[in-house]
Amino acid sequence: MGGCGPRSIVPAALAVVGAAALVVLAKKAKKGGDGSEGQVFVIRGDSGLEVHVTPTGAAVTKVVVPTPDGPLDVCLGLPSASDYSSRNEPYFGVVIGRVANRIRDASFELNGMNYLLEANQPPNSLHGGGAGAWHDKPWTVSKVTDASIVLTRTSPDGEGGYPGEVKATVTYEVMPDNRLRTMLEATCDTETPVNMAHHAYWNLAGHSAGPEALLDHEMRILADTFTPTDPKTLLPTGAVLAVAGKPVDFTRKKAIGDDIRRTEKGFDHTFVLRGAIRRAGSAGMVGHDGPLRKAAELRYRERGVDVYTTAPAMQVYSGNFIGGTKGKDGVTYKDWGGVALETMGYPDAVHFSSFPSIVIGPGKPHRQVIVHHFL
Repeated sequence: MGGCGPRSIVPAALAVVGAAALVVLAKKAKKGGDGSEGQVFVIRGDSGLEVHVTPTGAAVTKVVVPTPDGPLDVCLGLPSASDYSSRNEPYFGVVIGRVANRIRDASFELNGMNYLLEANQPPNSLHGGGAGAWHDKPWTVSKVTDASIVLTRTSPDGEGGYPGEVKATVTYEVMPDNRLRTMLEATCDTETPVNMAHHAYWNLAGHSAGPEALLDHEMRILADTFTPTDPKTLLPTGAVLAVAGKPVDFTRKKAIGDDIRRTEKGFDHTFVLRGAIRRAGSAGMVGHDGPLRKAAELRYRERGVDVYTTAPAMQVYSGNFIGGTKGKDGVTYKDWGGVALETMGYPDAVHFSSFPSIVIGPGKPHRQVIVHHFL
């Protein structure tokens, strides 16, 4: 994807945190092949949850949960922080921007103007494009405490082909009872589409456990409908259909492996969450579709995670093309080795007036809250 970004530097303002906290939080990653160094910040909660964050892509590189057998990393990731600037085609743990998911023909019309985007998945644009995408860009760490970190980035006018200067903020906070709260925010000086998402992959048996364990995970999704796609392009058709009777029916808890082979290559579907506002322009804040509500439950034996969001939709991706990726701890990941539960706005909403708008602008910011509650 995009080129290697500059090394992230801890701002002088972080000195207010205190030397003791910085010793705990700021850790150098191993040198990457290009000789650069990344940084990893570790935030922790009183209940044992530990989250590792690197400024490149505002990526979560590890999520360590307490278990009866000891701490366990349940989040897939790359070997070192420096790899996130050049090797992250699976988008492990990053914040996606400006627009998550696919945009047909890498173009859209807004206010009478046609905008051409980067067709990084020709002829379409995926996850913000190529050089203009956010997943491999350096973010600035603006605030850090023992339990939280705030990262910011300014996306200049024209980046990736999108209009307007976007100021984005990502906040990660470890809360009581092993909850990770993520807030994605963006403002712009003019109208432009923004659909931010967090792209972590989960395997509750451990990040290296592979498809054998993932297919035994049980999942429930609080959605009765989904946005079907063209099986060749994975672009939405514009319809919203019931999940009942289809492989994507997770209204009752079932194993991921039960119906995955009835799909094309695995799950890569957008679900319309219960209670979502479905008409364009009906939400007062883009990406913020009312109160925090449960989107999904994921279980593996005695472990679990519940996902809550304010977003109207959630993309479920079963890691269909991550096979062969070199991961951390010397692991080579396999297809179906992790599942991404990406809460977001509707896909390709710039081309469907019936979908809720993802256009932000003056007085109309983007804001999404996500909570992962590890059980």
